[in-house]
Amino acid sequence: KTRVEIGISPHTIYTVEQKSLRKLAALARKLNLDLCMHVAESSYEVKYLKTGSGPIVDIFKNYFRLPIEIKPPSPSPVAYLKQMRLLGSNFCAVHAVKVNQTDLELLKQNCCQVVLSPRSNLFLGNGLPKLNLFRRVFPDFALGTDGLGSNTSLNVVAEAALIKEELPSFSCEHLVKTLTINGAKALGLRNITGSIETGKYADIIAISFKDMDKTKDLFENIILGNWNLVFSMVSGSKLFSSASLK
Repeated sequence: KTRVEIGISPHTIYTVEQKSLRKLAALARKLNLDLCMHVAESSYEVKYLKTGSGPIVDIFKNYFRLPIEIKPPSPSPVAYLKQMRLLGSNFCAVHAVKVNQTDLELLKQNCCQVVLSPRSNLFLGNGLPKLNLFRRVFPDFALGTDGLGSNTSLNVVAEAALIKEELPSFSCEHLVKTLTINGAKALGLRNITGSIETGKYADIIAISFKDMDKTKDLFENIILGNWNLVFSMVSGSKLFSSASLK
């Protein structure tokens, strides 16, 4: 079975017109495809929806010479996507920096997935997601990096380390889940990968701690990143094995 899946990924609410969004949502439902979109990444996006003004409008008018098609007000990017019929179990919201409790409850009610990229958010000057709110209302988020255009590396463990630094009370065991099974859920792959279980692909890595901090538990040592990769396997096929692995 192929490991490559096709999905639909409209960029943002301000780079894809309403008519196209509705068509993409209908196509995803018809073909049973996943949808992924940047949602509530910045305060500019929220202002654009609520008032039809701000830097986003200025850029489109002054640089791209394109009209703005959204007719405000809309209470939030999440509410707007609900109106466009995008929300559902096949929808993944990326970033979600400028969301409130109502937004998260709406995403949860519609069985959506959320991927946070906190280092990217800081890199772009958008601030951090509301970590305490996520922990309380939508704890099953996943973590990603967004890409090297808006981040310093593709090290997803560093995303978890930043959350632990900003919110020390956040469970490291839970953060490991955001990097594994929750990531698989966000990609629509929870039934085949993301955990070591009978019937799933043997997608496995092995790590060796450089200098394990014995004052911290196993999960926190993983999140701290003080380790080296010594082995990796995908679908039962070995990809990498360190000379130090016996």
